[in-house]
Amino acid sequence: MSSSQKGLVIICIILLLLSLLDFLSGVLSAIGVDSLVSGYVSDFSIRSWSLAISWGVVGMMIYAVISWLFSVLLGLMIGITGLRGAKNPLKIMPFYVLSIIGLILVVAAIISNEVLGFHAAHAPTNISVLVLIVVSVLLAHNIRRPGSLREGLRSLRLKNN
Repeated sequence: MSSSQKGLVIICIILLLLSLLDFLSGVLSAIGVDSLVSGYVSDFSIRSWSLAISWGVVGMMIYAVISWLFSVLLGLMIGITGLRGAKNPLKIMPFYVLSIIGLILVVAAIISNEVLGFHAAHAPTNISVLVLIVVSVLLAHNIRRPGSLREGLRSLRLKNN
């Protein structure tokens, strides 16, 4: 296993863990757990659901649930295909495509969070996922075409001289 493959395995395990944590946090917020430390379930979720129905924002809640599920599933698919592609470089292409889709979606999430004013709450998570996906795309490119990253940098240096 090359160093790129080993690095990709580590990043994919981190992405899988982040997806599982995202799933767990979504489930906990849906049932209304206020704090993992206190561990009690409040009636906040019941009040928020009834408020949502009374204010007519059910569509927004459905959109939030669907986007959350899509995010979790995409993260799991990226992690699983990355592990598969790291073990067998001939199967890296599905991971490469899913990673680029994930990269586009993370950039869109960062932009939308900035526009909507959620930059303080979601910025650390989005930036860390962005860095992980950029590094994984570069590693996948290097696994797909071994040495191509080094050759590209070398040709740029030769052109500048």
